[in-house]
Amino acid sequence: MKRNPLTEEENAKIRSLAGRMSASNIAAELGRTKAALVMHASKLKISLRTGWRVTFKGDFPSATVGGRSG
Repeated sequence: MKRNPLTEEENAKIRSLAGRMSASNIAAELGRTKAALVMHASKLKISLRTGWRVTFKGDFPSATVGGRSG
C-alpha cells in the first residue's frame, strides 16, 4: 500500500479546522481516510474533539469510592 505523507499545507489545514469540523469532514476535504487523519493528528498532538463541553447543574454528588458512597 502506498503512503502519501501529509504536506505542511495539509498540516496547517488540520490545525485550523481541528475542533471546528468533524474528523470525517476534515479527512474528506484532504482526500484521506479518517483513520489516517486521526493517527496523524495524534502524532502532531492535535485534538480533533469537537463541541465537547462539561456542564454541571446543581451540587456535585458526594464523594464516592469504587462506585459506592460513604
